[in-house]
Amino acid sequence: MKEKNALGLPKRKKLLFVPVPKTGTHFVNKTLEKHQVDKWIKRLPGYYAHPTRADYADLFRKLRRKIANYKMFTVVRNPWDWHVSAYHYIKGDDGAEKSGIMLESEIFKDRTFRDYILSLKDTSAKITPNVFYIRQQSDWVLDYFGELTNITVIKQEDLEGNLRWFFEEEDIDVPVTASRPNASERDDYRSYYDDETREIVRSLHGRDIKFFGYEF
Repeated sequence: MKEKNALGLPKRKKLLFVPVPKTGTHFVNKTLEKHQVDKWIKRLPGYYAHPTRADYADLFRKLRRKIANYKMFTVVRNPWDWHVSAYHYIKGDDGAEKSGIMLESEIFKDRTFRDYILSLKDTSAKITPNVFYIRQQSDWVLDYFGELTNITVIKQEDLEGNLRWFFEEEDIDVPVTASRPNASERDDYRSYYDDETREIVRSLHGRDIKFFGYEF
């Protein structure tokens, strides 16, 4: 049952987008550009491009705002496809102008995709501290108890269609364009993997696979 306001009418919650890197966040933000209700957050000192749910919770607590008044949603992506996207994004980011991770931008220039995946398990590998691609997507969206509660999860594989469904469910009048201008076209992600690299991603993203129901 929807919460009601003083007039007894359904009360619409404000939207709060939890942006997981490399899942179509640019498209979602552009779609919500004129309808985004959390713009005040982006103006705060210390805000960065991909705050986690925990980051939001801490921020709301400091500001004495109720996060329960917001409808949280996020977008996730198949972990194997996610790493293909991350690899190409960083490898093609000359001078780290987009990613801001200079170290990986230089290293990945001469690194194959297999090299990249193998490095994920190399504890001696040089990496930027807490860089996004060594984390699980669920790190952005789980609550303090490690549970997937009170947040709508949209899958990137049909981002436009799933966004339309979500907006309709929430009675939000936001048009969704038919195609994503920032989407990259490349070979099927499966073609990038061999047996070893496939299993490395499986072992590193066990929580994502469990919560979001993905398979290779």
